[in-house]
Amino acid sequence: MRIKWVDYGKGVAILLVILGHVALGSLQSGNFHGSDVLFLHIIIEMTYAIRIPAFFALSGYFFKPITSFNEIWPREFKRLISLGIPYITFPLVMVIVKSIGGASVRNQNGITGLITYAKLQLTIFASYMRYSLLTF
Repeated sequence: MRIKWVDYGKGVAILLVILGHVALGSLQSGNFHGSDVLFLHIIIEMTYAIRIPAFFALSGYFFKPITSFNEIWPREFKRLISLGIPYITFPLVMVIVKSIGGASVRNQNGITGLITYAKLQLTIFASYMRYSLLTF
């Protein structure tokens, strides 16, 4: 049975992510001036301050500790697949979008910028996996 308030909380957090990215893109476009820029900064700071703690709190609500050493590999393999696939496919999608949209795709400076971004993401993912294996 699903807990509705947790689902609503996740939905609000996702909307905050979208709002923060839209506000950041709007600010970086340079089309806003004066009080509009201040308003965009406020939106960005508020959404960035709330969304990640909300995800952590909602995820921690369903945390299930490992009770047996045999549970480690299946759980970590599931995490590897569910988290690793987006980390690998996102840079590929960015390459496709960049080839279609040109230089307007979020300040990337060619294929080398995307490769650097992919390496950074894989490094973060590997660190996460090492940490999660050490904290079972």
